[in-house]
Amino acid sequence: MVHDTREITRRQFLTLLRMGLYEKMENPAVFRQCQWKDVMQTAKEQGVVGHVIDGICLLQPYFPPLANVMNRLFPTQYNIEKNNRKLDETTAEFCQLMEENGFHPHIVKGQAIAQEYIHPDHRMCGDIDVWIADPIEAEEAFRWAQKQYKCRWMPGEKETSFDWHNVLIELHRRIADMQHKPFEDYLQATVRKLSLPIEDEAAYVDIRGNKIRTTSPRLTLLHLIIHLQYHILAEGIGFRQFCDLAVFIRNHSDEFCQHRDEIEEELRRCGVHRIASAIGWILHEQLGVEKEKIPFTISPKGAEKILEDIWIGGNFGKNRYGHVVEYGFIRRKLTMFPVHLKQFLRYRELLPKEALVNFLSKFGRAAKGVK
Repeated sequence: MVHDTREITRRQFLTLLRMGLYEKMENPAVFRQCQWKDVMQTAKEQGVVGHVIDGICLLQPYFPPLANVMNRLFPTQYNIEKNNRKLDETTAEFCQLMEENGFHPHIVKGQAIAQEYIHPDHRMCGDIDVWIADPIEAEEAFRWAQKQYKCRWMPGEKETSFDWHNVLIELHRRIADMQHKPFEDYLQATVRKLSLPIEDEAAYVDIRGNKIRTTSPRLTLLHLIIHLQYHILAEGIGFRQFCDLAVFIRNHSDEFCQHRDEIEEELRRCGVHRIASAIGWILHEQLGVEKEKIPFTISPKGAEKILEDIWIGGNFGKNRYGHVVEYGFIRRKLTMFPVHLKQFLRYRELLPKEALVNFLSKFGRAAKGVK
């Protein structure tokens, strides 16, 4: 009975999530018996409260009593919108500050991807990710940040982070990393190949009337998939990041499908093609992305493992491991090693080379005092 109730809640949650993402009504009969508290708790755990509320707004005409539920949810939606306004404004201000200091920042993930949604302000926001594409300029930007702010950084790491106007800034010298060297070499070469010239209009996104530099759609696609596989292999990830990939693929499907062979090759040579296939299956089966719009092969192999992690762990695995952030460095590392071993064993078939090197690299990182 408990299992049946949980499955019903998950089905209702996913239905509302799809409705909110695409503003498309689905079968209202699914909600004739609904425990709204459980559905919203699931939405909170997965980091997609705003989109689920959008789904409930579509449903309300079919269930007038939902007005009471909506009255309780409006303050939550207002706070999500308020947080997005602050982060958007801070993004524009920080990019302007960097440009005034001679840098060329690119906004990646987060606030750039939010603009792909029908309601950008309803995506749960986090920190601000800034990438400097030119390696020499990136080193200068790191030195500048170190002088100005209290940075959390180790030599060789792809990013440093610091607080600015009460917002966490992650400044990246590399947009992403793979641990297996042949994959890493190919990834960095591909990043350079897919980077757009600064003067290219396609390299910008409009955030509240501010023209802010970002990455090309092809590079963004690769980045989102590598980001997903990284967190799946680490502590886990929730539906929030899958939603980012879902709306991005749907919005750019025409361009992506014209380059399907190249995208398949990039995923294969980065070592993520197997896990990308499972991710694509979840996008189709759970989030309703049409098969023909997904520009790479999809497969159910491994998808159930990822889904199990999503449901149990929630957004970035915080349901299971969120408490370890309160631990000291050594205790945190000792606590997480068995977790990382389990994830390696769980996903080694989907990431046969990367999973092993990634796991072994954690010993070296721990010895260096890296997070």
